[in-house]
Amino acid sequence: MAMTSDVVIIGAGAIGCAAAYHLAKEKLHAVVVDKGEVGREASWASAGIVSHASSGTSPYAQLCRASRVMFPALAEELRDLTGIDVEFHASGGLDVFFTEEEERELDGYFRAESSRGIAVEKLSAEELLRREPALTPAVRGALYWHEDAQVRTPRYVRALAHAAVRLGATFVLGKPVTEILTVGERVTGVRAHDETISAGATVIAAGAWSGQIGQLLGYPIEVEPCKGQIVLVETLPALLRHVIHAEDLYLVPRADGKLLIGSTVEFVGFDKRPTPEGVRTLLHRALEIVPALAQHTFVTAWAGLRPYRERGVALGPVPGREGVYVASGHYRNGILLSPITGRLIKEFIVDGTVSLNVEKFRL
Repeated sequence: MAMTSDVVIIGAGAIGCAAAYHLAKEKLHAVVVDKGEVGREASWASAGIVSHASSGTSPYAQLCRASRVMFPALAEELRDLTGIDVEFHASGGLDVFFTEEEERELDGYFRAESSRGIAVEKLSAEELLRREPALTPAVRGALYWHEDAQVRTPRYVRALAHAAVRLGATFVLGKPVTEILTVGERVTGVRAHDETISAGATVIAAGAWSGQIGQLLGYPIEVEPCKGQIVLVETLPALLRHVIHAEDLYLVPRADGKLLIGSTVEFVGFDKRPTPEGVRTLLHRALEIVPALAQHTFVTAWAGLRPYRERGVALGPVPGREGVYVASGHYRNGILLSPITGRLIKEFIVDGTVSLNVEKFRL
């Protein structure tokens, strides 16, 4: 079976669906092809934190900030188009610290970011415990990031996909890409099982599997899987109000009364199994920070494979090839960076130029 489109996107996670949505808004026909279902890999496993993520003036920090400010309007657009509430909630975020060393490190972030007008304040232990009384009294204080937020990731990715389809996109699911079609150095589409999809532009947004697509292309896309395990606990009544970051751990209170605890960082290939050791590590650390969790109910645990690239996000045209772009390597911030990545891919394809400095992210 054959079809023709303006753009074919490999990968139906948050990045691929965001690209399809932005392209469809420009009246381009995008076909999204995936070996599985919409958003069932790293996007589904994600905690959905929309945070400050990176401090400073680096291109990466600017990318994070540009994406974060897109979320409120995007959530409204998606609800208007699809009726799906992605549960965007600007709860604010707390970077808590327990030692003098941690406090000194966060003080540097605080001074730098507040001098740039970022909405952040430093809380003493007393102020912090008034806001979050379930935290351990051993806490020394926190930085409070006013603009940090969260989304319910399965709903968010589903809403992006439904909105893209409403605007004309097509999804081809359950069919792995087996061949990249080329004429000379120009990429002209893909073959996915029994489907041949011809397109003027091709986008590689296959997450942890982007390296495998690079092999089909004959170009090294150095992205590898990094497993992250997450634990889900029932906390009714709710124990926390804010997203909590504690050096090697995060705690995300959801609107339904459940609490996400994450996540591990494991380079174990494509193994997505949650393990007793991973769950034990997360629960032990969470109980140190929120002792009252011991009296609540364990619900489940899962794991996802983040797309890790040592040099960071890969975004833009593939050198030496025509008509093919990459959007991968977002590692732990794929949900946060999905709006701006989708917009930039659209700009590369439609406009030929982009609105942000992305030189650092080019292959």
